[in-house]
Amino acid sequence: MMDVARMTAGPGHVGGVAPDPSPIPRMRRFRSTVHCALAALLLAASPHAAHAQRRVRADAGRPLIAESLADTALASLVRAEGTFMRETDTRRVDGWVDAFVDDAASFAPRAPIGVGTAPIRAGMGRALGDSSVHVVWHPVYAEVARSGDLGYTYGYARWSSRDSTGKALPTSDSKYVTIWRRDAAGRWKVVADLGNEAKVPDGFFDATHP
Repeated sequence: MMDVARMTAGPGHVGGVAPDPSPIPRMRRFRSTVHCALAALLLAASPHAAHAQRRVRADAGRPLIAESLADTALASLVRAEGTFMRETDTRRVDGWVDAFVDDAASFAPRAPIGVGTAPIRAGMGRALGDSSVHVVWHPVYAEVARSGDLGYTYGYARWSSRDSTGKALPTSDSKYVTIWRRDAAGRWKVVADLGNEAKVPDGFFDATHP
């Protein structure tokens, strides 16, 4: 969700990065939008890009809902995103890390590219070790390759937390992109997850979520 932000390391939804010194690490806060563009190019680079992928975009200001999608591959990808979020909220850093492939990439600011789940766990450890920290994220776009084993999502994330007195701290919003591939068992797993700060559309997190 994935700075705290599905990366501190939201959602983003949505690879972890080194914790930010602020109360809520600024989720997926990367200073360049180039990283986000790379995810879109991953599938668009196919010579059959015009017809090779299934894709869906949510209505303006609304999240995608898996149950509303007729395409089973797209629905399964959006459902995997929801599972990722819920497992992170329930199981904290273990739920976050378990969503990634063993050789996942992470993109902490001012650091080399990390490979594997160890830097992802380290990046999210402080944020998710605080029981007052919660993150929600939802995709607004999903795309799956014709092969059915590679896809990506992007959307918005929001982190919230409380101080030592229980007072709610300002939320941290971001946009994210997550690259997914199916493992040998057919489960969607995260290959890379990154993003940066964003202004979330009004009412986005008040909408019906998957």
